[in-house]
Amino acid sequence: MTRSFLAAIGADKPQRTTPPAPAKTTETTTPYGRAVLDNHVPRMRSTPEGIRNDTLRDIGRLLGGFVGGGEITWNDAHDQLWDAAVDSGLDESEVNRISDHLEYGMKEPLAAPNDWTPDKPVHAVPDRPTGLRSKILSRSQLRNLPKPQPLIDGLLTQGTTALLYGKWGSGKSFISLDWACCLATGKAWQTHTVKQRRVLYVAAEGVFGYQARVEAWEKGWDTSVSDEWMSFYPEPVNVSLEHHVTELCEFVAEEGFDVIVLDTLARCTTGADENSSKDIGLVVDALARLRDATPGRLGLALGIHHEGKNGSLRGSTAYEGGVDTVFNVQKGSVIKLVNTKQKDARDGDAWLLKLAPIMGTSSCIIDRAHAADVEPTSCIGWILRTVREHGGVMLQEDLLDCLGYDRRTDEKPAENPPYEIAVLRRKLGQAANEKRVIIAADPTRDGKLVVKLA
Repeated sequence: MTRSFLAAIGADKPQRTTPPAPAKTTETTTPYGRAVLDNHVPRMRSTPEGIRNDTLRDIGRLLGGFVGGGEITWNDAHDQLWDAAVDSGLDESEVNRISDHLEYGMKEPLAAPNDWTPDKPVHAVPDRPTGLRSKILSRSQLRNLPKPQPLIDGLLTQGTTALLYGKWGSGKSFISLDWACCLATGKAWQTHTVKQRRVLYVAAEGVFGYQARVEAWEKGWDTSVSDEWMSFYPEPVNVSLEHHVTELCEFVAEEGFDVIVLDTLARCTTGADENSSKDIGLVVDALARLRDATPGRLGLALGIHHEGKNGSLRGSTAYEGGVDTVFNVQKGSVIKLVNTKQKDARDGDAWLLKLAPIMGTSSCIIDRAHAADVEPTSCIGWILRTVREHGGVMLQEDLLDCLGYDRRTDEKPAENPPYEIAVLRRKLGQAANEKRVIIAADPTRDGKLVVKLA
């Protein structure tokens, strides 16, 4: 009876089979590795029900780190933890995840401290997150959450991730640097109030040219950017690689940067597949981690990216879907900045901008564009612009000379303007009917017709 009872117990226990290591690992466990096993594996046996799976995961990942670092063999880590997990009462489906936990830990190899001796303690299991329960919000707590505060009022908000994209040569880097300098100084951006914040600008395409741009910005706006508030990193940081993200996050947290700009994301994601939602999902997650590394998690991670052939943001839709704010830069006769996504506010706002050269420097600044800077796209648009350029009033015959041609005597031009005289007269009459201009005889000009802006 006793023998059959014990046999039945043994039959109910999961039978251990050691899977092959996912990669070549050490063949011998070191003294430090043995101390790690002796210190942590027995805890698995005494873990109370309810937290056994969490404990198995945490110890498994820790041991995996030492497998990856060459301190513990794969078989020692797997088999000892398996036996302890079975003894604790976990079933087969649960202990079968040990190899997953070990593989996860191997991604971040751990090694013995150089000064370790057997009388010193070994690595501890890292503290676990407090868990879902502590993060649950009641209705009252939700109501009392602080409202998001702007960094640049109407454009960029605290505690967010953002993208700014456009074609090469569209001016997107000028805009991102303009934003960065405004944030580093607290200077208003195109009349929008700005909160002063510490900025880290990752110039991933090289820092060459930024000195001239910052010098032009300082001279153009008569505002100095101090070392305390703005720093540049002159090389790419690959945010598709875990150890690069971790190191950058640690640096941001240690130095207290509030705003991190990655210019461009293409240079900061070398090796990632832009069209893969999985790869880009990791990049978006890296932006969120950078934001969370800022003081109070109230900063901003801003990525600068390229436009695709169809005019949309290049690569996977996971980019736009995963961030809070998106801006598109469109280049024509002026630069048009369009807010295409604003997660928790109105989007669709647009700003007309231009590059304004600064005397005494070799670069430009971003400035507001005016109606006179906009290249007209219609005949009436050209009429209004031409009259405006002549002080708001001009002789009708001079206007026709400026913008018209006679198809009976002149060769048809390749582009407009000029417009055929008959068309120009008709559009001028339309502008008058729409009360955009006034056409009247001017007694001071021998009664000739003049065109005035209404």
